[in-house]
Amino acid sequence: MFKKVAVQVSIVSTVIFVSGCSNKSVDTIAVEDEANAVQIQADWYAQPEHSGFYLAWKKRYYEAAGIVMEVKAGGPNDNTRQKVAQGTVTFGVARLEDVIMAIDRGLPLVAVGAYLQRIPLSLMVHADQDVYSVTDIGDRPVMASAGSLYLERLEARHGVSLNTIPHMRTIARFLSDKELVQQCYLTNEPYFVEREGVDVRVLPIYNEGLDSFRVLYTRTDLVKEDPDLIEKVVAISHRGWAEYIAEGDGYEIAHAAIKEMNPEQDLEFMKWAREQMLSHGIVTGPSGQVEDLRSVTRERVQEMADELLNLGLVSRKYLADEIMAWEVVDKVLEKPIPSS
Repeated sequence: MFKKVAVQVSIVSTVIFVSGCSNKSVDTIAVEDEANAVQIQADWYAQPEHSGFYLAWKKRYYEAAGIVMEVKAGGPNDNTRQKVAQGTVTFGVARLEDVIMAIDRGLPLVAVGAYLQRIPLSLMVHADQDVYSVTDIGDRPVMASAGSLYLERLEARHGVSLNTIPHMRTIARFLSDKELVQQCYLTNEPYFVEREGVDVRVLPIYNEGLDSFRVLYTRTDLVKEDPDLIEKVVAISHRGWAEYIAEGDGYEIAHAAIKEMNPEQDLEFMKWAREQMLSHGIVTGPSGQVEDLRSVTRERVQEMADELLNLGLVSRKYLADEIMAWEVVDKVLEKPIPSS
């Protein structure tokens, strides 16, 4: 029998100058059974890019499956992959390539399900500049996070060398420097740039030939210890995402939960961010079909692992079976996304 537990969800984004970075965010929504907590943790404050988890929590879908949900926000100093590997938290969320590289560093981790088919990571340029692709950037300065994996992938794929400068975590320089190219999330910075009266063009990395998607992951021994728990958490999370992108009040419920966790989040901004996710196929990929939000294949995982090997970013060839727990993933995909 599946025991009644508490799930602790820490939800994140990656841009720190907007309201999500506030130190006024709430760390925890308390529950009674904290001693038996199961955690899904990421590494930033509550933001729209993790709305599906908040929706499933707020609508008590985890609880209905015997799971009492506890929500705990992340922050800039969280080392989520290490925590998951050590068993401090049960689940984490990350890009697949980050999980593969963590496995290569010796962490006993495995991915157990996909939940965003594209990531909103992008580069932004002033709309009046003749820059429509990475190959058009030339020697323009590119403000980006140091050591960003996606930059190495872009340079290798397009045969370019980008003139990167340190990311200042602000849009101030971008507003005044038309030559500047800046790393962004298409669900975030462009909103604030355009509010300042500056037209912006976004270059999503998915349009630049980089296949990247986000996954839930856990420690490897949990796959044998409690595969039923993993299957339930993944399937319920998929339901949250399906309802978030559907017509109806699902997204409003999710955004209200996010605002509860992070009071400085703005409802208008979150609605705009959701619109960007829908128009860019961030959740479902290009098909726009709800069932595709959880799509993942061995071939796709293998291609990512091989790309990292070719770039010299992992020490050996990894097989798809070493990266994802297919015995769980396949069981989830055999069934439709749960619904009422």
